[in-house]
Amino acid sequence: EDFYVRYFAKMVVGGGRDQEFQEFEFCSNGRFRFARNFLQGGFFEGKQLRKECFLSQASLRVLKGLVLKSGILQMDDSQWPAPTRESRQEIEIKCQGIHVVFATKLHWSLPHIDAGRKCAHVREMSEFDELAEEIKGFGKSILNFFGIPRSS
Repeated sequence: EDFYVRYFAKMVVGGGRDQEFQEFEFCSNGRFRFARNFLQGGFFEGKQLRKECFLSQASLRVLKGLVLKSGILQMDDSQWPAPTRESRQEIEIKCQGIHVVFATKLHWSLPHIDAGRKCAHVREMSEFDELAEEIKGFGKSILNFFGIPRSS
């Protein structure tokens, strides 16, 4: 089965001159890729980090379980905050014959999403955020396992 998961986030900093980003990519052949640039943050400042390794099918089954449990394959992002030039996060998934790409503004909390209003899409945004955190946590645990330095 073709299985693919990609999480990407970017934020423009420094008055629009620079952007920080991070990306986690998992492919059905086991390839895991991580990329991040650091515009601030001590030792890594001004550097890019790119790492790649191969995971077992058992590891990919764990990730696939997280994706299926999230319900993201049935979500509709039409009411979500649109990404901007300054702020974007994406989740792309190919799983069980379905290919979805969700893009929204990078946000820090649910109250920020709906500006204090009660919105119907808040539950789905919460599930999107939860899956984003699980994908990042899964990828960071792999980086930690292999002793690959990273910043949070």
